[in-house]
Amino acid sequence: MAAKTLALTPTESSLNFRPKEVHLEPGVPVILGRQGIYASEDPSKEESPRNGYFSTAIGVLNPVSKQHASVWVDTKGKVFIQDLNSSNGTYVNGVRLASGKAKQLNTGEILRLGISLRIEHANIEMTPVIAAVNIR
Repeated sequence: MAAKTLALTPTESSLNFRPKEVHLEPGVPVILGRQGIYASEDPSKEESPRNGYFSTAIGVLNPVSKQHASVWVDTKGKVFIQDLNSSNGTYVNGVRLASGKAKQLNTGEILRLGISLRIEHANIEMTPVIAAVNIR
């Protein structure tokens, strides 16, 4: 089976990120997660339009876990996503995925990593990654 590309485009209410085109090889999972503070020591974990890492915006808390979810393509060309016991959940079309249970991901769906949270008196805002999915 041929490789696929998972394109993620931020929606209006998403944590700001550059659109991504993540290359998926059959049977090789790709991690979606938060760029770690030690990304300079491991460049593969630094946010890029070609990987599944998201950096933290200045003044906004990033609710994405370091290893939030895993995506892969199977031998039939279907793309799947699985939450990796993330702190703030993985959602497809607003439905939270059960941790450890794979779900097929399709073009046109909305993927959300994390939750929205605003605490006015503490001036804290958490903005999730919300992306339109396109699979090619």
